[in-house]
Amino acid sequence: MEDLGPRLSSSADMNQVFSPDLVDEQGVLIGILMVGWIDPGSAIHQGVPREVIAVNSEIVLMNDEEVRRFHAEKDERIALHYYSQVITHARQFAPQLLLAVLDQLEELFGDKSKSEIAVLRRTLNWQQVFQNKSL
Repeated sequence: MEDLGPRLSSSADMNQVFSPDLVDEQGVLIGILMVGWIDPGSAIHQGVPREVIAVNSEIVLMNDEEVRRFHAEKDERIALHYYSQVITHARQFAPQLLLAVLDQLEELFGDKSKSEIAVLRRTLNWQQVFQNKSL
């Protein structure tokens, strides 16, 4: 069979001639799950942000104090209002993701939220066992 013309799967040299605007790039898609935001006036909100985050927005890693403040209720107890959002959207990665968050929060909150963290940890471990058996 004879070659009938250029194709997108042609060699790179042929693409430069016939499709100079075709760019051979590789990219990485990263999923980001927004679990809250902090207003400029320092008000903390856990949940789905009302505004869409613009492409190429700067993302800054929170330090331990900011993470603690984001997760603290007024009575200094732990708050995870985004828990169901993570379970819903992170699917099979949700238990591991939330367990990692709980590890960090356990260090930051100490004994104040030990019982809440223990309950959440048991629930997530049970979900992992149940999820693995259904595979």
